[in-house]
Amino acid sequence: MNRIAKVEKLSPATVAAICKREHKSVDAVQQLTAGLTSYASQACLERIIEKLDKDEIPAGVLPICFGILRDKERSDLGQAQTVIEHKQTLTIDQVKAELDQMKRNAEDAE
Repeated sequence: MNRIAKVEKLSPATVAAICKREHKSVDAVQQLTAGLTSYASQACLERIIEKLDKDEIPAGVLPICFGILRDKERSDLGQAQTVIEHKQTLTIDQVKAELDQMKRNAEDAE
């Protein structure tokens, strides 16, 4: 909204008010864009497959474009674009302590 306000020489509040008033139009455009992005992603993948089958391109050229389009498509569909993995390193003493605790809990349950 700030970019639009700057280009159109309006206040951000005016742009926000117009967006709120025209939300149905904005939503329709966003849905159209999501559909076009999905179509472009599929077309790009088909083109990658065709060109790779014919050895017309290096293997790493078009997949970059496809990856960007796929990320945008996932964003438009509300899907996760990245996965964050948290790893924890345990010491042998921590493992032994956990096993001892499990053993105590099992004995208490008997």
